[in-house]
Amino acid sequence: ITNKENKAERMSDWDKGLCDCFDNCHVCLCSFCCPCIQWGYNMEAFQDESMPTNDFLPCCVGFCLGSYIFVVRIILQFIVRRNIRKKKNLEEGNPIIDCLLVWCCACCVIAQEAHQVGAKNAT
Repeated sequence: ITNKENKAERMSDWDKGLCDCFDNCHVCLCSFCCPCIQWGYNMEAFQDESMPTNDFLPCCVGFCLGSYIFVVRIILQFIVRRNIRKKKNLEEGNPIIDCLLVWCCACCVIAQEAHQVGAKNAT
C-alpha cells in the first residue's frame, strides 16, 4: 500500500455537510441567532490543547469580541477549523475554501463543527 492509499484510508470527511445545519433545530437556531454561544459549546466539547482556554464563557466572550474585529474572527475560526480537521482525522481540505466558508457562511460552519465535535446541544 502506498502512502497516498494509506492516508486516504485514514482520512474521512465531515459527518455533516455544510448545508446540513438545518437537520438539528437547536444547533441551527443557536448557530444563526447566537453564534457566540454555539462557538462556546463547540470549544467546550472540542477541548483543543493549542487554545489558551476551552471553557464556555471565555470562548463565548472571545468570539463576541473577535466579531467586532472581523479579521480576528475569521482567523480564529479558520485556525479552529484546521485543528478540528487534524484532531478528528478529517481530510486536509483547501485553506482558501476554508477561509471563504468561514467568511461567507460562518453560521453554517459553526453548526457543522458542532456536529463534528459533539457539542452538548448537537446530540
